[in-house]
Amino acid sequence: MRGWKALSILLTLIAVCWASFAWALSLLLLTALILADPSALTAGAGPAFAWSEAMIVPWICMLIGGMPVGMLLQGVAHYSSWWTDRLPMLSDAPDAAALTGAALGVGIAVAGAGTTLGWVLGGVVFAILAFLAVRMLRRAVTEARDQAEEVDRVDDLHVQGSRVQGDVEDVHFLHTWIGESALFDVTASYDSPSGRRTANGRVLSSPAGAPVVGGTVLLWFAGDGSDAENIDMDEDPTSIRDPEAARIYEPPSI
Repeated sequence: MRGWKALSILLTLIAVCWASFAWALSLLLLTALILADPSALTAGAGPAFAWSEAMIVPWICMLIGGMPVGMLLQGVAHYSSWWTDRLPMLSDAPDAAALTGAALGVGIAVAGAGTTLGWVLGGVVFAILAFLAVRMLRRAVTEARDQAEEVDRVDDLHVQGSRVQGDVEDVHFLHTWIGESALFDVTASYDSPSGRRTANGRVLSSPAGAPVVGGTVLLWFAGDGSDAENIDMDEDPTSIRDPEAARIYEPPSI
């Protein structure tokens, strides 16, 4: 999990930096254009940030050019669960990164406002965005921790647990695709040292290999199998198939 966690942190940090840059530059440029004075970009910020009028156009081009890249990164982070279930980043992390970046960007712009009114109005906006960002960050941390723990649990099951064939008793299609694979909610019964058990789990499979009632799935359980909550299911390549499954569960075209 370390590599995936590092990738999650890297993507989040990049999203925060990009959002901070976009918000700060947008507000500073907007101020300069409204006042028709390029020096407004750095009013009160000191000579180290003195910009010439000729620098506005390149910065505008950089901002516009960076928008698609930032949006693409945000989309990759937000929909990461569509292409891998290994990344401990779901819906909350990218949203938290966007809000954090917005708060930092507004703070940077406010620092260069140079007027009391700008500091007051900007400070209010910064406080609101910072409050929302903190709340979202707390949710993101909880979500990422839960996702990472779930991935580690499954890894441990596959290494230390027992694998059997489970008999499929019920299948519910979740109308969700991850890449070219479809996601199903499956109820299966299995034999274990503690007796016959029934468990519910999710199976990701190709449309053609979709689980079917009367077929089988691969199932991992811990210990004597009495804990039907601590299991993992996967597609069984030897199971019977529905010949119409590839058509029924075909992913939608984009």
